[in-house]
Formats: sequence, structure tokens, C-alpha cells
Amino acid sequence: MSERRQAASTLDGVVLLHGISRTARSFRRMKLALRAAGFATLNLDYDSRRKGLDALAEDIHPSLDQFARSLDGSVHFVCHSMGGLLARVYLARHRPARLGRVVMLGTPNGGSEIADRLKNLAAYRAYFGPAGQQLVTRRDAATSGAAAVDRLLRRHHRRQPLGLSDHLHRPAAAA
Repeated sequence: MSERRQAASTLDGVVLLHGISRTARSFRRMKLALRAAGFATLNLDYDSRRKGLDALAEDIHPSLDQFARSLDGSVHFVCHSMGGLLARVYLARHRPARLGRVVMLGTPNGGSEIADRLKNLAAYRAYFGPAGQQLVTRRDAATSGAAAVDRLLRRHHRRQPLGLSDHLHRPAAAA
């Protein structure tokens, strides 16, 4: 389920969550760049089209929890598209004790109007599965339950500029 590579320093780590219909391979280059910058990485593969966000959050929990416990520093998240929604649901249930930054790339936090138009088509439902139904603009229990996480993230990042390099800082060198 996961591909984990640790850098020499385990101060901070980054969890990479891909989008729907993607795999951990889509974050391969970012994983390599983060490792080169001194971060431990957890590039998770998950069944983005076969389960809803609630079930996916539970599926990734054992690997993510073990990864977080192996670090001396913060756990950061970099997420693409539906991976950001998965991070929100996960953080609402299993917030790591040392949560760092959360960077969402193209995450439909307000839902997708395209999903609204396509959700009733059999081909869309067959291809994108339960999680595809959760991409709509109307929130369900899984995605609306993450509202407290949304408030936390807004407070945490209110004074921070946008951009990956501004959100993830290199770990301090080991003494």
C-alpha cells in the first residue's frame, strides 16, 4: 500500500496523497525532490476509485500513523485534487500530534461542478466509484465533517504566503 523512503534526518516528514484515478507514481518526482531536501516521505497508494473518503481515511491510517510515530519532527501533507479531500477527512479523524503544513494542489474543496453534472451517468459512477460521488458541490457527512479541519488550517496558515516552497521548510541539520 505504501512506499516509504527515509532521508538521513527524520526530523520532518511529508505524506504525499495523489488524486482520483492516479497512483503514487504521480508524486514520484516530488518524493525524490523532498528526499533530496532532507525530508522523510510517505508516498501512499490508495484505491481512489473503489471506496469513499471515510473508508480511504481508515485504510491509510495504519501506514500514516506508523510514519508519524517514526519522526522526531512534524508531519506535513502535500495533496493533489481528491488527495486533499482525503487529507481533510483523515485529519478530522486522526490528526497527528505534530501536524505541520498542509499543501493542497488543485483540491476541489468547494466541490466540482463537473462532478455535479456527471454524477448520475452510469459511466461516471462506474469509473469514479463512491469517491467520485463525493466530489460534488453538495457536501456529505465525510466531507462536511472536515469543517473543523478547514478552520484549523485557515488559522494555521492565515499569515503564510502560498506556494510549496513557502510551506515546507528544510529540516534543521542534525547536531
